[in-house]
Amino acid sequence: MLMNSISTALPCASKKILISVFGLSEYELRLVRSVLSLTMASGRRHSYALFDASQAGDPDIVILDPDNNQARAALQELIETRSIPEPATVFISNAGKAQPGKYHLLHPLVPTKMLALLDQVADELEKVLPATSPVSAAVAQKAEMDKAANVQPLLQKSPQPRSCRVVTVP
Repeated sequence: MLMNSISTALPCASKKILISVFGLSEYELRLVRSVLSLTMASGRRHSYALFDASQAGDPDIVILDPDNNQARAALQELIETRSIPEPATVFISNAGKAQPGKYHLLHPLVPTKMLALLDQVADELEKVLPATSPVSAAVAQKAEMDKAANVQPLLQKSPQPRSCRVVTVP
């Protein structure tokens, strides 16, 4: 089992949602990474990227194997070191096990089911959280400032009205 919170973040699509993964096998992690990378390249409503603990920002959604105690401990450490509330968690467990939370998938991972559940979680998060993340808000604010800087000189340096001479030709 692998404790992973590394990023393969691709160029940003419209609403990038950060996913942190704890306790999945190497194969499952590759599957998650592949599915998330496809969302970045398409024109989907939500796009996903793996969370990178070394960058600013916090995970929006966690994918966790609840049967893996090391994975649970790693998630708890992330929450405590970053002083964040517990993120929305998608639990992935074996058939026959009790479903530990609201969002639950069974092993083996099925990409379409995983993506549908991530979209459901993202839609629910949109209803609860502000429309823009702090990073998105900062980017939007900088874009507004740049736009204002480009418009401002035009407003200040309006051309002087030219005098017109009427010339009559015989």
